[in-house]
Amino acid sequence: LYLHDNGFAKLKNVCMLSACPSLIALTMFDCPVSLKKGYRHVLVNSIWTLKALDHHVISDEEIIQNWHLPERF
Repeated sequence: LYLHDNGFAKLKNVCMLSACPSLIALTMFDCPVSLKKGYRHVLVNSIWTLKALDHHVISDEEIIQNWHLPERF
C-alpha cells in the first residue's frame, strides 16, 4: 500500500491499518507522521502482518526491540 507523500500526521490514524489482514508492505515516507519519534517502531509493532515498511524489510530484532518480559516470566 503506497501512502507516501500524504498529509498523515497522527500515528493512531495509521495504526488503524492493523485491521487489514493482508497488508504486508506499506510506504509512509515523506509524510508528517514519519518524522515522529518512534514512528517505525510503533507501526512495526502495531501492524503485525507487515513484512516491509518504507521499502525496508522488517527484521525479527526490530519487532522485539524494547520488548520487556514480565517479572514472573
